[in-house]
Parts: sequence; C-alpha cells; structure tokens
Amino acid sequence: MGDSATHLIIVGPARSGTTVLLNALNTSGDICMLGEPFSYRDDGEADFRARFNRKHKRFANQISKSTYAPRLPGLSEHATAPDYFKALSRHYAIYGEKISLSNPRFGSDFPRLQDWLEDHRPRCLFVFRRPADVLYSAAGLFKATTLIDTIYYYALTVRLYLNIARVLPEVRHVLHSEISEATFQVLGRWLNADLSCAAACYDAERLERRHPEAEIAEIETLNLAYDFLSKWEAFDGLIAPALLQTEQKLSGENGNELGRLYAKVDALILSLGQDHQQNNAVSDAVADSSDGRR
Repeated sequence: MGDSATHLIIVGPARSGTTVLLNALNTSGDICMLGEPFSYRDDGEADFRARFNRKHKRFANQISKSTYAPRLPGLSEHATAPDYFKALSRHYAIYGEKISLSNPRFGSDFPRLQDWLEDHRPRCLFVFRRPADVLYSAAGLFKATTLIDTIYYYALTVRLYLNIARVLPEVRHVLHSEISEATFQVLGRWLNADLSCAAACYDAERLERRHPEAEIAEIETLNLAYDFLSKWEAFDGLIAPALLQTEQKLSGENGNELGRLYAKVDALILSLGQDHQQNNAVSDAVADSSDGRR
C-alpha cells in the first residue's frame, strides 16, 4: 500500500460525534485510524506508540483500533509519530486519525492545524452536530468549559472547515444527527472501502436531538452555519465549487450566501476572541497577585 494508501482525517468540535464516527469507520478491515494522537501538535518526539497507548490506558479505554497503536513489523519501538503513520500506511488502505477540537486555552491550535492539513493534504471528513446539543453535552462533561467557550471553538471549527474546503480537493462534511446507512454508502464510495458494518455503531439514542435552542445571542451564527451545512449534506457533503471559489467580500455585503456566512462567523470569532483575551489577562493578573501575597 504505502504511497497508494489514503490518508484520512476526521475533524469536528468536541462533543459532535467524532468518536462514534471514528469507531464506525474502523469497522472496516481496510481502515485503521487512531483517536486523538494530535499529530499536528507533535514535535517529533520519540516513543510515539508508548505515549499514545499510555494516554488511552490512563483513560481506561479498552483496546480497539481507535485507542491502541499496535506493534508494526520492522518498526522501532522508539519511532516518532510520522514514522509510525508511514508504517501504518503499509498495512492499511486507509489510515489516519480523528481530531476533536475544543477551546484554544485547552490546547487546540487552529492555525497550526490548518498549516498541518495544507502541508499533508489528507482527505478531510468534518462532522458537525446541532449547536444546542453540543453546548449542552459539553456543559455536562467539561465542567471548566462555559457555553461561550463552546460557541467559540464551534465557530473556529466552522471557519477552519470553510478555509480547508476552499483549498484542498478532498473535503466533505456529515451531520451527526443525520448519519444513516446511506451516509456510509456515500463514504464507502468516496474512500473505496467496505463500510457495511459502520451504521451498527449508531442507535436512536446517539442520534436523538435532545435539547431546545439555547437562549444565547451568540448561538444564532452557529445555527446559521448549521443550516447552511444541512443544505449541502444532501449533495454528499460537498459545497458547490462556485460558492467556495467566488470572490468573498470581507464585510459579507454583496457576497453570496457562503460569503455572508463566513463574515458572520469571522466577526463572532473576533468578538469572542477579544473577550477571551481579556478574561485570560484578568485571570493571569489575579494569579500573579495571589503569588505575590504568598
């Protein structure tokens, strides 16, 4: 396989269904994708396999393709992440990883990820979930994350998706609550893989739309983005090239539907980013003051 293998990346906002999608794709014997190795943040340290497996063992995850990096014939136990994935590509027709994105202050580096995707040029499969469901799910799991934190990283992921869809040739999206056997038929043709067992990873409870829209002004832009993505899911998750490549006005005025949406998402990110910088500065000042009193 090697050079002929397909490099695939799953990307989505945290709590959007990235893990179940990863597990679903890994039902195929053609595919091996790891969960959260964060290759784009890896600086080439040795012992990738040991570090990855230690992390998932610490989370008490059972061994699976998603959570365990197996030994590979002829590969040193001290191999780096790039060397490990290169070796993995010799054993599977499709290899890669899934990346769940959260607030930058918790480690997600959106500019670095975009650079990494442009450098490596994998096939990219983004997954999005209804904004209200993401907000409530994140609030229940991430106690240190506010609703505004979640809105911020959701918006950053939308912008990343639109940027990557404009410049890379193989980018698609799916919507978590709309995934079905038909979804995997489309993805199977795209990847040339047998995904006949993938839909079994989903059930009605996983796909249920559970929460009413949150009464937060900032969520309106996310809902607009989700509605836009919904329109294009019927076209196998591909946004029309004419929308992607038409000249975009930064203000969003006089632009097409995508141009106007992009301007709204960009403005939301700018606004929330300024708030986060101010809040972080206050937190740092309080911490420094406390240190000084000790």
